[in-house]
Amino acid sequence: MLSGFKTKAKNWIRGHDTILFYCGESAFTWNPPRQEHGQKYLDRFDKVAEDGRRYFAGRGNRRYLDEVIAKGKAVGDVWSDIMSFQQTPTAKEKVGYPTQKPLKLLTRILLASSNEGDVVFDPFAGCATTCVAAEANFRQWAGIDISPKAAELVDRRIKDELGGLSKCIQRKDIPKRTDIGKLPPYKTHRAALYGLQSGNCNGCGTHFETRHLHVDHIIARNKGGTDHIENLQLLCGHCKSVKGDRGMEYLKAKLQL
Repeated sequence: MLSGFKTKAKNWIRGHDTILFYCGESAFTWNPPRQEHGQKYLDRFDKVAEDGRRYFAGRGNRRYLDEVIAKGKAVGDVWSDIMSFQQTPTAKEKVGYPTQKPLKLLTRILLASSNEGDVVFDPFAGCATTCVAAEANFRQWAGIDISPKAAELVDRRIKDELGGLSKCIQRKDIPKRTDIGKLPPYKTHRAALYGLQSGNCNGCGTHFETRHLHVDHIIARNKGGTDHIENLQLLCGHCKSVKGDRGMEYLKAKLQL
């Protein structure tokens, strides 16, 4: 029998997400995560020892309640104790960010995979959950996001949720790479791009002769884009005019209207 949010689902029920983790060649940090035991399990400790401690005897061995509680329960591969925002749509910590994850989730991951004083880096800071979890657990941290809203959320959430003054430093200048050397003029890639795109505009997809296509930066130069061929494309005059110095997501959205 289904109950709660599952009965209202209009698609496949997303009971859990899969979290992937990676590390380099060196040994990774691992602090085995623990959680509280369920009350049903704790109720099994119904015997009282000579010193007044409650215990459970199984297979000839005693397990004492206070030691079990202190050690906690090993966390399995399905974290059912952490509720998703689909299950708790009115959660107080929600800020309206579509990809926001619960603070408890990021806290568990950080505690398991880092130690106090370590540096935590989130290249897609979004609504700042990783940054808040790191700050609350005495980790150094840095977050990157293309949205100015992300920096605002980091500052506000650290003040509101941690009850202290924010020490966030927001960088608005675009770091310049120093390891790429001198690149050839980006327009010299026209012929290669024409072959890669089969002569089609990378926006509307229409086929054009070479002379009707313009070399364009996928990520604009003023947004940190480089002249590498991987950051170049061919657009027709109309698509290039619509896109301007904005990202491709803007052009794609305009073309769908």
